[in-house]
Amino acid sequence: MRSDKGWYLDDGGTLVVDGFVPCADEVPWRQIADQVHAVSVQSGAQVERLDRLFAGFLHLTAVDGLENLTCPDGSAGAEGASEMFAGCSKLRRIDLSAFDTSRVRSAWGMFQDCRELREVVLPAQGFPELREAGGMFRGCSSLVTVDLSNLDTTDASNMSSMFSACSSLLMVDLSSFDTSNLMRMGGMFAGCTSLVAVDLSSFDTSACSDMRGVFSNCNSLVRVKLGDKFRFTSEEGKLPESEWQSATTGETYTSEQIYTDRQGIADTYTNLKPAIEAPVITNETAVTWTKGAKDGFSLRSNANILLFEGVKIDGTSIDAANYEVTEGSTIVALKPSYLQTLAEGEHAIDIVSITGSANAKFTVAPDPTAVKPDPEPEPKPDPKPDPEPEPKPDPTPDPEPTPDPDPQPEPEP
Repeated sequence: MRSDKGWYLDDGGTLVVDGFVPCADEVPWRQIADQVHAVSVQSGAQVERLDRLFAGFLHLTAVDGLENLTCPDGSAGAEGASEMFAGCSKLRRIDLSAFDTSRVRSAWGMFQDCRELREVVLPAQGFPELREAGGMFRGCSSLVTVDLSNLDTTDASNMSSMFSACSSLLMVDLSSFDTSNLMRMGGMFAGCTSLVAVDLSSFDTSACSDMRGVFSNCNSLVRVKLGDKFRFTSEEGKLPESEWQSATTGETYTSEQIYTDRQGIADTYTNLKPAIEAPVITNETAVTWTKGAKDGFSLRSNANILLFEGVKIDGTSIDAANYEVTEGSTIVALKPSYLQTLAEGEHAIDIVSITGSANAKFTVAPDPTAVKPDPEPEPKPDPKPDPEPEPKPDPTPDPEPTPDPDPQPEPEP
């Protein structure tokens, strides 16, 4: 089935785009937006513009075939993708990996208020002509993290409110951003109440004139990485009020001190008083592992696995080869080959996350099947030597023979 108007809604609620759709003023399916559950873009599909193309599809859960979607050559319709998916509140995943964004200059509010959105896959080419990224993810309240390493921001001038009200956002790495032309980033993370870590180490804010409220209400922020070209251009844009420890100096600074005295200094700051509780072990903590057992044992920290940093045993970090980490929230399984090397007795384990350490004790018990060597016989004391025999007195010598008093002469023959 192919429509003569370039699109149709099938019986299952899928909007099929299969031809040229004139939409210079308004997309023609606006009146049936509440009936659309999926979008399928067929080969040969073409629209006059991308702005608000699928906006307001409240029940949209899947989009397929974006690689087939084009705008007429030479038209300005491909330059603006503002609010393209705005208000698609049931959409959980969007894959733009094959979508042609080579001419997109504005992504303002592109995913705004996609409240269930959890994953965004960007094209490898990024948005090479991007100028406007303001409000791009504003109100994406289920977004926990997002990989923007492919987003080309070389010419971007506006990132205001880019992540504002992303209340589930835990961490974001923007170290690949080129912000040499950035002029506005006010409220960039405003209302990101769960944000724990952000990497802005590549940010150059020398051209930025609006930084107001960039971290407004980011009370859970634990770690911020800044580069030597990052400068706070507004007192209203400084870090949340707290005590921040420098990874470089080890010293503690207030937000005001960082704003006034440490401008343009590459450093990583850790919040010593974040408004977030340290993680805890949530499963059985009274663990006894017996030497010789073929399996290790697992402990679960309630910290999100995205925040995992490592494991310590008895206060010393151990090699990652000695354990496995899986999601839910953070499950660490110590391998039996490692446990076998530990001494018998009680040990301490720390599952370390950006937000702190979840700790517990465990015991290593001896192998009951191990053949115990015969005990060494106790040394016997040296026998006492026989006493030296006392010397006996010399026996009384035989008396000298008494000579005859008058020997008689021999008779003559």
